[in-house]
Amino acid sequence: MSTFKFYVAVEPDFSSANSATRDARFEEVEEERDDDDDDDDDDDDDDDDDDDVDDDDEEEEEDGRGDIFFLSCHTNGCAITKKAANSSPWTEDNKVGTAVRGAPALIAFNSYAAILTSTFGVDHATLITGYDLRSTNLQSDILGVAYTFGVCSEEPSSLVEESFTEQTANTLAHEIGHSLGLPHDGDGNACSEDDFFIMAPSNALPTTLDKASNPWTFSTCSVDVMASFLAISSNRSLVLVVVVVVVVVVVVVVVVVVVVVVVVVVG
Repeated sequence: MSTFKFYVAVEPDFSSANSATRDARFEEVEEERDDDDDDDDDDDDDDDDDDDVDDDDEEEEEDGRGDIFFLSCHTNGCAITKKAANSSPWTEDNKVGTAVRGAPALIAFNSYAAILTSTFGVDHATLITGYDLRSTNLQSDILGVAYTFGVCSEEPSSLVEESFTEQTANTLAHEIGHSLGLPHDGDGNACSEDDFFIMAPSNALPTTLDKASNPWTFSTCSVDVMASFLAISSNRSLVLVVVVVVVVVVVVVVVVVVVVVVVVVVG
């Protein structure tokens, strides 16, 4: 396998427990829109005919907040499509209030991921949800869940909670790492969880500048396990390509999530 194909389903559910962060983002966008409107007041009289909006369009735009945006990422490009909110049974069927049982939702989503794998050759599929992910008994809060060694297998999927911060990117990379067979740093290896690399067991951020970039980087232990898992330990260049592809996908997902939020607010 010389290239990776990732499929990312972004499900921005707005009943999320992260509502405070989400609403703050909305307020920032609304303030920017108000500032833009003030700057354009002189042109309003000329554009009166363009201000009429069909009521059906307004209702359709409001309903759009529950839509799911699917991002299919390959090494040669990306494609975005839009689907109705009821197209996400994986979380809806495992929802309790605003919480979702992570493991059952992952199992359900994996059935869809298996179709992507057999039909489109996707190596890994991730669902990003705005719901609050929880353990099966709902007692523990979790950020994400994935099948270990799931890439290129019958379990090529992961589930990530949208935090409406850059932390989502870290969690996404972390779960993809598990799918590549990576254990946590400090779990039977020489790398320390206190260095805050992507595969650290917690999402705590470093407090010193020398480790500031570590949450966006795989440790040497992780890279070594990738090499072993891919059975290409003699070809480090391909391992580096895999790392770069994962990082690029993470960056693209962050950009798309921001765009989706802005589109929903502006709409």
